[in-house]
Amino acid sequence: PIQNRLSELWSLFDFVFPGKLGTLPVFQAQFAVPIQIGGYTNASNQQVTTAFRCAVTLKDLIAPYLLRRMKCDVDVKLPAKTEQVLFCPMTSEQREAYRAYLASREVEEILDGSREALGGIDVLRKIVNHPDLLERRAQAASAEYGDPSRSGK
Repeated sequence: PIQNRLSELWSLFDFVFPGKLGTLPVFQAQFAVPIQIGGYTNASNQQVTTAFRCAVTLKDLIAPYLLRRMKCDVDVKLPAKTEQVLFCPMTSEQREAYRAYLASREVEEILDGSREALGGIDVLRKIVNHPDLLERRAQAASAEYGDPSRSGK
């Protein structure tokens, strides 16, 4: 869940252990900003040292609450990987929507290069997952909206 920003770490901790890392502005000032500045290529020696100290302090602060497991540590405890391929046929509604989209002007524009292909792939993905994912029809108020029987899954 943690990607590239320390504010994401703060959010997780604040959810699980409110106040442990202080408020977000305090956390940013004490940890996130100094660590970020110290990571720049043009950072001074003092900024790099400060960033290192902040990172060590933060690591020590969260260490009792954060368990990091490496794949090699748990690999022997995991069962063998099994894969199953399941085929889910589309419903007639999905098939009709799929064919209608393939015959649409939008697909023609994709094929002639004037429109991005990924957008078309996304539309097809929505159709095969559930026809209500297409926001082309305003049927959210309908009683059948989201009905799983309208999907082949």
